[in-house]
Amino acid sequence: PFTLVSDPGAVAARAFGVKKAFLGLLPGRVTFVIDAQGVVQHAFDSQLRASAHVTEALGVVSRLARQGPPTP
Repeated sequence: PFTLVSDPGAVAARAFGVKKAFLGLLPGRVTFVIDAQGVVQHAFDSQLRASAHVTEALGVVSRLARQGPPTP
């Protein structure tokens, strides 16, 4: 039930300040968890542990789901 976004043109990467990796030759890899209000709740940046992005992002999403929506 979550929206996943791909960024083939690196438009979002530039907007979020994601830097290129390995001497600027490879695109950066950052996973952002953004809540329903559009607030970045978590950013995970690891070039060498790409599989960890999924595990860490799911943990943050689970925590946010347990907390429920924010009260105004």
